[in-house]
Amino acid sequence: MATNKVKYKTGTCLLLLIGIPGCGKTTFSRFLAAHMRSADQRQHNKKYDKTHFVMKDARLKILTCIENFITLNNLRAPTVSSESSQSSQIAEAPPSADSSTADCFEFEWRILIDSIREQLIHSQVRVDRDGRMISEDCSRTVVLFLDDNMPLKSMRYEYYQLARKYGIGFAQVCVQCSSEVAKLRNLHRPYPIPDSTIEHMERSMEYPEPDQNHWEKLSICINSDGDITIFTQEGCGKVLPLIVEALCTPVTPLPQLDAALRKSCQLANIDSYVHQADKVLRKCVSRQFKMHAPGGAISREDRAKLAKDTNNVRKKILEELRNGGMCGSQLDPSAIGHPLEDKFKELVDGYFTKLLTEH
Repeated sequence: MATNKVKYKTGTCLLLLIGIPGCGKTTFSRFLAAHMRSADQRQHNKKYDKTHFVMKDARLKILTCIENFITLNNLRAPTVSSESSQSSQIAEAPPSADSSTADCFEFEWRILIDSIREQLIHSQVRVDRDGRMISEDCSRTVVLFLDDNMPLKSMRYEYYQLARKYGIGFAQVCVQCSSEVAKLRNLHRPYPIPDSTIEHMERSMEYPEPDQNHWEKLSICINSDGDITIFTQEGCGKVLPLIVEALCTPVTPLPQLDAALRKSCQLANIDSYVHQADKVLRKCVSRQFKMHAPGGAISREDRAKLAKDTNNVRKKILEELRNGGMCGSQLDPSAIGHPLEDKFKELVDGYFTKLLTEH
């Protein structure tokens, strides 16, 4: 493959590599990381460093550790102050530098740091045991690869929120292949996973929709069904420009609001969700009466009981929404989009049916 001269803008970028098990994510990520390091050493006289790591489990802890690494090494955009980045959409705040090896995060933190140190063996940059990057050159480009299945958009959106919080680049690469090809490759793994897991992941995969979701605009899909060597080489040529674009157009942080205005906006947002949910729930109640009393053939006692049960469930859901979410954040407004979207209506309807069945 001919080496394209790519000039990387100083900054930080999160690059998600997603796809079903066996599609070739890890093989591609290793090839891409090696290519970026070697190309940089030839073209830019070792000016930039590239950081790559592979993580699989404990997503929330990993997300928190990544945020800790960003703050510890001051990888945020120059326009984002440490004070303004304190308010986050992420559920759990990251550990501070002094607590990054606390018991609950020690395992994930050590994996992250050891993996980064391994990838920087041939770089001018070093990472000490505490996770601090050491380099004589203050101008650096850091590209963090996250190699994981992440079939759901909600999983990937958390990393977009992280990029937005710190004003850094964000991009997605979806590696696609058929389940048949993935199963064949899986046989050559040291520890193959069940075929059923691959099939389930394929059914669950929510592919990026850059034309529909603004936060997925820097997303591409590359097919890996063919020869793995050709796929990695051709894919590299497509992904490198994507990384450059993500570094040149980092995610814009949300404007900082004063506490009173922020609280007012949050309450208005909750009111909107409650109002739209109530409209959906009233239709659910009406549907229950049509199901249980076709043509009005229902006794007064049964009608009264049905009315009481359905309205109790309706009130319970509305109250849970007013309190910020329901069923373990299943209807958390910050995670499911606009209240007029079909997904919101489907979740409200499904939750109503679930609670009514349990009633």
